Amino acid sequence: SAVLLLAPLLAETEPAPRHVSRPTGSAGAQGSDGLCTHFRWMAEQVPAFLVPGAHVKILTSPDQFYQAMKARIRTAQRRVVMASLYLGTGQLEQELVDCMEEALQHSKENSRSPDLKVSVLLDYTRGSRGQINSRTMLLPLLQRFASQMRVSLYHTPDLRGLLRLLVPQRFNETIGVQHIKVYLFDDSIIISGANLSDSYFTNRQDRYVLLENCGEVADFFSNLAEAVGDISLQLQPDNSVTMLEGMVHPYKG
Repeated sequence: SAVLLLAPLLAETEPAPRHVSRPTGSAGAQGSDGLCTHFRWMAEQVPAFLVPGAHVKILTSPDQFYQAMKARIRTAQRRVVMASLYLGTGQLEQELVDCMEEALQHSKENSRSPDLKVSVLLDYTRGSRGQINSRTMLLPLLQRFASQMRVSLYHTPDLRGLLRLLVPQRFNETIGVQHIKVYLFDDSIIISGANLSDSYFTNRQDRYVLLENCGEVADFFSNLAEAVGDISLQLQPDNSVTMLEGMVHPYKG
């Protein structure tokens, strides 16, 4: 069995045998064959991935979302990819950072998973707001695990010149921000609309679809975050930012 989702589309490619009996009722009358036929046109227009229904889990609360992320960060062997608007600066966010530190330290000490990479993609303007911000939260990881840690800060090219100099913080975020949400751990991924902040971990309800052991989908989202990261400013251990060689600077180029 498989499920249909968009972001990108996850579509069943082989309908169930037609001789299988269907339950009665509106949903049962249409059955998986009918649904597959009805939505097949989508798979011709967008990327399609086959995902077994048993690999899909719906998380139902902010706390479940938060605990799922922490648990999977701790057990990641190869990659952790986190893309969000920003990372908050409270105790719950610090615990999330501590989980990343724990996983990276374990990776250095464990010969079975020495190559764990953590990549974080955030928005530059939102992540740089205030003296204590997303950047300062992640700096200790960059300083300790420079070869394993990457923090990319997307800066919209629309915010440049006099506009960039004159528009104050908070207001400059209305011009354009990086808003991808990807929470990925090896070959499992949580698709959500939630940001990485305490309100989204406690009482701000969002949607959370956990796809477990779905390597092809995880690779897709990992490559997407990496591509946006490549054209973003790269946070350095001293809190400065640089561009990757060959990339056009978003507001100087």
